Amino acid sequence: MTLIISVTGLDGYNGRNGGSNGRHGENATNPTPGTDGGEIDLYLVERDNINGALAEISGQYRKPGYQVGNFQQTYICATDDLFILEARGGNGGNGGNGGHGANGSPGKKGKNATQYSSGGDGKRGGDGGDAGAGTSGADGGEGGTITLQMLDTDAGLLMMFVQSWTPTVSFALDVSGGKGGKYYLFCASICSSGATDFSLIILMQAMLVGMGHQVRADVLSSLVLSHSLSVGIISTGSGGPGGKGGKSYTWTETKYIRNYEGNSVPQYVTHYKSGGSDGPPGSSGHKPTHLLYDGRTGDNGSFRFLIRDSTRNEVIEYDEIFDIRLHHVVAHSVTGVFEPEAQIYIDTLTILNTSTMPTPRRDICVTVNDNVWISNKVEIDYATLPQVITPQTSLEIDCKQSLSFFLRKHIVDQPGPPLRATDLLRLTATMTGIRKIFPAFDIEGRPINIQYPIEFTHISHINSMVVSQIAKVKWGVQNRSEVDFGSLAPNGRCIRVRLDRKAGEVSPSALRFGLKAGQQGVATVHPVQTLEREYLFEIPLLRAGETLQLEATLELIEAEIFEHVEFWLYLELGQITAPSLPKVVHIQSFSVRVSTIYRGFPAGFYPDVLLVTNHKTARDEFMAWTNLLKQQLGLRFFVWDISQMGHFGFTRPIPTLFSNEPTTLMKDLAGKTMIILDNEFEYGDYAQTVTALNFVIKREWLQAMHENDNKFYVVYSKADRNSRLITLEDFARTPFEAWKQKKRTFERVQNLTHHLTEITDVDGFSKDTSEQDDDEASEDNTEIPDILADIENPTADTVKLVDEVIDIKIKAKLFRKMQTRMANKATKVGKNLKTFRPHIQHLVIYQWHEAKKPLFRTKKNCNEKTGGCITVIPSLTTTKQRIVFSAAAWDESPTTFVQTVPNLRGVIAGLGIDIHFRLLERIFITGPINEDNETDDIGLFLTGGFRILDEGEKQLAEVLKQQIVYDVAVELSTICDGIAANSTLKDEQILEMMESLRRLVWKTESLSGSTSATTKENSLATIAEDVSSSPELDQAHFDQNNGYSDEVVSTPQIYSELVRNNGPNTTVLGDINEEEETTFFMFPVGQNTPLGEWLMDVLAQLYAFIKCLRAGIHQSILPNRRTVKIQQQSMDLLHRVGDATIVGFADPRSSDSLEALRKEQSTAFGNQMSIVNEEYLTQSNINNENQQGIEIDIKVDSGPDPSTQVPNQFNGLSFHSSAPKSIASGLSFASAMTSATRMSSSSFSSSGTSASRSRVSYKQLDTNRQKTIKSFKQGAKLQLRKMIQNHYKQWKKDANYFLGGVLDPSKKALRRSAKEAVFGPFEVLVDNTLYGRDLTKKGDGQMGGVKNIIVSDPEYEDIRTSETHKINDLEDMISKFFNFRSNMIEEAI
Repeated sequence: MTLIISVTGLDGYNGRNGGSNGRHGENATNPTPGTDGGEIDLYLVERDNINGALAEISGQYRKPGYQVGNFQQTYICATDDLFILEARGGNGGNGGNGGHGANGSPGKKGKNATQYSSGGDGKRGGDGGDAGAGTSGADGGEGGTITLQMLDTDAGLLMMFVQSWTPTVSFALDVSGGKGGKYYLFCASICSSGATDFSLIILMQAMLVGMGHQVRADVLSSLVLSHSLSVGIISTGSGGPGGKGGKSYTWTETKYIRNYEGNSVPQYVTHYKSGGSDGPPGSSGHKPTHLLYDGRTGDNGSFRFLIRDSTRNEVIEYDEIFDIRLHHVVAHSVTGVFEPEAQIYIDTLTILNTSTMPTPRRDICVTVNDNVWISNKVEIDYATLPQVITPQTSLEIDCKQSLSFFLRKHIVDQPGPPLRATDLLRLTATMTGIRKIFPAFDIEGRPINIQYPIEFTHISHINSMVVSQIAKVKWGVQNRSEVDFGSLAPNGRCIRVRLDRKAGEVSPSALRFGLKAGQQGVATVHPVQTLEREYLFEIPLLRAGETLQLEATLELIEAEIFEHVEFWLYLELGQITAPSLPKVVHIQSFSVRVSTIYRGFPAGFYPDVLLVTNHKTARDEFMAWTNLLKQQLGLRFFVWDISQMGHFGFTRPIPTLFSNEPTTLMKDLAGKTMIILDNEFEYGDYAQTVTALNFVIKREWLQAMHENDNKFYVVYSKADRNSRLITLEDFARTPFEAWKQKKRTFERVQNLTHHLTEITDVDGFSKDTSEQDDDEASEDNTEIPDILADIENPTADTVKLVDEVIDIKIKAKLFRKMQTRMANKATKVGKNLKTFRPHIQHLVIYQWHEAKKPLFRTKKNCNEKTGGCITVIPSLTTTKQRIVFSAAAWDESPTTFVQTVPNLRGVIAGLGIDIHFRLLERIFITGPINEDNETDDIGLFLTGGFRILDEGEKQLAEVLKQQIVYDVAVELSTICDGIAANSTLKDEQILEMMESLRRLVWKTESLSGSTSATTKENSLATIAEDVSSSPELDQAHFDQNNGYSDEVVSTPQIYSELVRNNGPNTTVLGDINEEEETTFFMFPVGQNTPLGEWLMDVLAQLYAFIKCLRAGIHQSILPNRRTVKIQQQSMDLLHRVGDATIVGFADPRSSDSLEALRKEQSTAFGNQMSIVNEEYLTQSNINNENQQGIEIDIKVDSGPDPSTQVPNQFNGLSFHSSAPKSIASGLSFASAMTSATRMSSSSFSSSGTSASRSRVSYKQLDTNRQKTIKSFKQGAKLQLRKMIQNHYKQWKKDANYFLGGVLDPSKKALRRSAKEAVFGPFEVLVDNTLYGRDLTKKGDGQMGGVKNIIVSDPEYEDIRTSETHKINDLEDMISKFFNFRSNMIEEAI
């Protein structure tokens, strides 16, 4: 940047501020205006030089007030890149401030009062001085003139005076006018109190109004005050204060008078003369009244360019410089595509001169800029534009192949899509001589696409194969150019295709690949070969624009399940400079995973788990699952590969090898657990990205959970909690009422509430049915199914969700908006369901008719539908885990995640209590039984010893303990939640909801029978690892022709014939699963054994947890009936668990030594209802006189009359039995634990609401039984009480519960702490239970009960429509997959 000449005008002088020396302030002096800018007249000549062009500048200039001066200078254009000329006008001077007025003098003081006269008044103060007047700003000077003259051959020098080309051309020629001077705003004087003198405000308002503005006085006041600090306060003189008044005068006179005694006494008299008043103050000085204003900005000057045409010798004047822009570019390559390493030729350029000046009579060179892909040799590849491009015209220039560039080299070494790159072609125009570029010539550039002329098309293949399959592989080679390729083409560039086995576990010798016989378009069709070496062939000719379709076969000879192989397919093309030397231009890859086909199960084989996989399931991940499920947990599992089977529908028919009729997953997997790997994988011909959940038909899943007792564990290691909660809530909203069997209709919400109370028997509820007509009564009082018969039998289908749809009719009311009324009614229904069915989440759908209820019925409106309807559909259960999602957000590999504790916790959560007890037996009794260890530890157990657990078994035992406690705690907490209405449930309803606790009791009691077996030949019965005479079937070794090929593993001798025909299911009945219940005995358990300690800790945590639920002042003052009842029932069930673990203890009612005593008693003792139904428990063949068969209707065999029936009071029902259905007794565990749980023993009496207990004196028992009870009281009882207290105290400590409850009087924090201790470890999972969805607690440690889903009918219809569309799309996707697969599978070897 170089400043050449400046002839800027002189700035004016500022006005002088007025002085304050006199009485009045002095006026400011006027400023002077700026002078006008001068003149510049220069002549420019360009000279060539070895170091670049030189600019000779000569001419004259005149500064303001000076004589004309001459100028002569030479500049190097390469060094001085910008020339600046200035001819600005001078700036006007600023106005001055007026002086301050002097203050007035004080008034003369008044004369003081005397004895003879009053005081005089003070005189008036002197007037203040006037403020001086300020002055306005002076005008700025006008800009000067600049003239530049040159020949048209030297006009390029004008580029040296351009400082910016965009958005418009901006010159470094400054001819702007001078700025006007500023006036100073004078301000009002401020009085001592801080108030503003508003007379000046009014004056300023008048000034602005005169200038065309309207401003409020309050705005001006703030403006004045805000400016006073920056410009100073200019004020008038204040008036002098008035003179002080004269002072007052007081005197006293003394007189003597005689008193009544005649004595002379003095008397004092006071006199007063007032003083004078203060004089008035003087007047303030006057303020200026004339207006002030800024000076005017001077007019801009002018510049001009005088260009002499060297051919016509005439001068033309311009006021702007030439400006050329690139409008269009035409480029081509030899092949028609822009290929790496190819030379690209620019054929034509279209140039537009946007200015009124033609370009100089000099050459302008155009070159290509280097970029990511573009490479150019500037010295060789350039084009020259024609000289003198006329103004405002476009010109098409033929470059005649003089302008070209090369694309850089590219190496293809990884598989992927064909090369598709983009680069920006930018051209630069440069003025020769001075070598100045045109920055705006090509601002945006032009994108170019880089690609190879030939490439692969999509490869069609199947990504999941089984051993012995032959599958097709189809793909194409496409020529996207305008010329032929191949060794027979004119350019001779050869085409070659190679296939190589790149990676994977499958051996190259187990793979065979080759083109189909008769393949057209290839030079030689090589025979099918193994892939120990590459398969290679050549394409001799591929014409322009054509695609050669290729087809080959792939054979899988042998491999292990889930082994993987990856193939790379190479496309090679001869180089541009060496046509016979091929280079890789495209690589495509495809992979195949070895899988298995699901064909159902053979008779007698019952897997525990179905593992749902896909072709992204790696071998090491599958082996990790095998190790976890089979080796660590001892479970049988089968595989369902979605990539192989094509779907995951539960009701879709599946061909089976074991029946002429197809089977379904719903039929085969009743009561089983499905572990679903939910990672992303490619599906179908065009590799649509999906997950396993995309194949879910939600209503089938819900039906499977609630009717088929299936459990799901959905695994995705990277899933987070929020995403899984959204998925689960989406499940809860799914329409699935079509398969419901029952439907009830009520005429009002009150009738529904009455229906619910008939089941739950709420105390004190008023059953108001007086307003019902006969039809309503028949509908609303429909006989309720007897649910009491199944309360003690947890296998009696209690896991099935309530199988009914409820409709409630709502009548319209006058002057009420029906939509609002229906929404309120639906909310009320939701609250009632929350109270009476806390263990179920419902969909509450409300709909209404738009017609309003007429005031009078007429023929016209009698047929109009009014009112509305509410439909209630049971959705998810809130107390039983049925669908579990992993939500640990694990960042490591899936294989690593399988081995983690969060995944183990998810697997255990999805298995159920039956398998939990099998795992307990495996951990504590038998030990693992597998190929490496075909023996067990039963002998050690029978001799009184116990296994030493390794770290993995300890971890598994702890997870099992936490899971069982969690299951029970979820039930209890959910039932206790939402108790604001202080409602209660009937005993049988509570027991029905507490299924997990009842199953724990049932499993413990059914396993606690004593046995006399002491040798392995007479061993106690246990659960079978294998079914008799059936091999352990592993689907990994499935063979289509030979069936299951695993060797037969003999059933260990420890398993008795009692369980030979038992299947693993325990909760599904009837036509769903006809297998018998598994019965095994792994008790009695001593409390001093590892298993006993494990079970005691479970009991201790549950006792402590129930105690925390009961805690709270508000419940002791206003007891909640539901919570009390739950505590009574749950404590009683826990006591039965305790009874079942006492070694050598049997029910006294079945003891032979008590038969005589029993006959002598006048009242027979009732027997507790057994949880084990005769449908599941057959009479044991073990020699045990105390373990007798169970019957549905049994008569007492004691007493003089065998036909006498003794009622057993259990929940209001009467049962009759002659044998004990459990070994529970009020004399042992229940009574012993009373003090530990602070419960009254009367809660367990025969007349109580809980399970009945017999009361027999301790002294009446035989000696052995007394020793047993005494040993328990001195050992296990104390130990268990201590364990309960330890848990309770720890939770109190975690809740900061100190000082006897002072800090937490309502024990909210205690309940919250207990729930966090039990539920906290499960935050890595999301499940369908209330606490599995959201572990956030309210302040009182409760969640407030289940939240029913309330939606309007239009919203529900949208959900239904969306689900229908999804199902249709899914069916379409599956149909396309099956068609594709049938076309791709050729045959079996």
